[in-house]
Amino acid sequence: MAFDNHCKIIEYEVALPLIKEWLNSDCANVRRADSEGLRYGQAALILGIILKLQYSYLLLTEKIQAKKCF
Repeated sequence: MAFDNHCKIIEYEVALPLIKEWLNSDCANVRRADSEGLRYGQAALILGIILKLQYSYLLLTEKIQAKKCF
């Protein structure tokens, strides 16, 4: 709950690197706190944000490649 509140306060987009860091931790307790700390609804929100960022990156990459062709 505390981790979820922290991510909510700093905004989930900003918290993505922290979430990734915690999920990759060598300490099992940190990984568990990360995965159990995020509520299901918030995890779905984060997934939506990740998908939007990936789509934006794809569009940007395509624009850059199109400019290189000219």
